[in-house]
Amino acid sequence: MTMRYMSALTAAFLLASAAVTDPALAGGPVTPGAVVDADWLAEHRGEVAVLDVRRDLESFAGGHIPKAAPVGWDAVRTTRTIDGVERQKVRLAAETFQRLMREAGVDANEPVVITSPGKAAGQITTQARLYWQFAYYGHDDVAILDGGNAAWRAAGHDLATGPAEVSAGDYTAGAPDDSVLATVAEVDAARTNAGVQLTDNRPMAYYLGLEQAGYVYAAGHIPSAVNVPFTLNVAEKGPATLRDAESLRAVYAYQGAPMDLAAIAYCNSGHVSALTWFVMSEVLGNDDAQLFDGSMHVWTQDESRPVTNPARR
Repeated sequence: MTMRYMSALTAAFLLASAAVTDPALAGGPVTPGAVVDADWLAEHRGEVAVLDVRRDLESFAGGHIPKAAPVGWDAVRTTRTIDGVERQKVRLAAETFQRLMREAGVDANEPVVITSPGKAAGQITTQARLYWQFAYYGHDDVAILDGGNAAWRAAGHDLATGPAEVSAGDYTAGAPDDSVLATVAEVDAARTNAGVQLTDNRPMAYYLGLEQAGYVYAAGHIPSAVNVPFTLNVAEKGPATLRDAESLRAVYAYQGAPMDLAAIAYCNSGHVSALTWFVMSEVLGNDDAQLFDGSMHVWTQDESRPVTNPARR
């Protein structure tokens, strides 16, 4: 994966400089980068599929971007057997993801913008997780709407109400791109590899072993991991929008995860760490960033794997 983050203004300037009025006709992506703002989406709404991912699907009818399709958060991840072990809250199999996207009206090669209610960092993480699954199955013309529906409304654009009107699409999942996925073996090797930095993206209480998710079988963190809580990525005063790249780069470096190192992001399941992967890979340009799908849930399924717990020495 390569960095696709730029402002809509920068993208418009580059397109104008190249005398390209329709990037799709030129064989390039429609989305100008991995992040778009509300005004860009309003201008290009007819060129993209908009997917609204949220936990409470009943709330969709109360307000959504016109012609957006709802995607239930519970449908984005699943329980499935991988490498002979049942794992919770992990990526969908190709055929399952393909069916979900077709039900949401996505067509083959269609550009996609992913939104959410956009009121908190936890909602932005769902956008990043769905983005990651598109990346994993080889669909690159995808962006997230910075700040989600809250930013759309703050920019003065109207929300629609009522049920979704969605026609089935013909989206086809591609071959998995394993470059964005960290395996257990790669995580294990990273513990002693100075060239790969493990980043634990949970709140500090989980990192320190003071709290523990029910589906994680040992409290604490993977040895050598540094703590970069996912909430640092987002400014939550008003719509939950990404912080500027310069600030993010400085914070990651200060926390021990400079972008000149390969990096593996993890959390309890691979949910909130998808936002950290997104920032490292798509915003800060770290081509060697990966997501550990299953994260601490998968790591602690084997009790022989080491876990550092400062709270219970």
